[in-house]
Amino acid sequence: MKKIGILGGSFSPIHNGHLQIAEDCLLEMGLDKIIFLPNSNPPHRFVEKFSFDTRIEMLKLALEDNENFEISLVESDSNKVHYSYNTIRDNFCNCEDKFYFIMGDDEFLSIKSWNEYEKFLEITSIIVFLRKFDLNYILEKNSEIIEKYDINIIKNSIISISSTDIRNRMKEKNL
Repeated sequence: MKKIGILGGSFSPIHNGHLQIAEDCLLEMGLDKIIFLPNSNPPHRFVEKFSFDTRIEMLKLALEDNENFEISLVESDSNKVHYSYNTIRDNFCNCEDKFYFIMGDDEFLSIKSWNEYEKFLEITSIIVFLRKFDLNYILEKNSEIIEKYDINIIKNSIISISSTDIRNRMKEKNL
């Protein structure tokens, strides 16, 4: 049985923070590979700046030197809102591998707002990387979820950066 991480996001654009998070998860959790799961139509945010095809090309360039990274296109339909529970259930639950959905602490704190969040937590393990908040805050706010489901928390070894920060900087420079 392989241990596989799933790192979803808009990746608009992908940056070194995404790559470091994936590397940290490989090492700290002993994962065999990371599947990058770009979402063409995420339910919680508007994706701006780059088309889905452009984001895929950027992902290919960023991941080409790492044999432990691959891209899944199962959320490529832009006419459909993609919910994590449906994606995991329909595409990753029918095999013997163990899947870990990777998310930031901010996403984990809002997980109760996710579609079918309890069902989602029942069918996959979670890796939460600390980015904005400290461990005690996460434990305090989501203790019942941490106690009930397979939640793994790792510290992030990178500086705090986001795709939103990069897009805002690009706007400032009219790029």
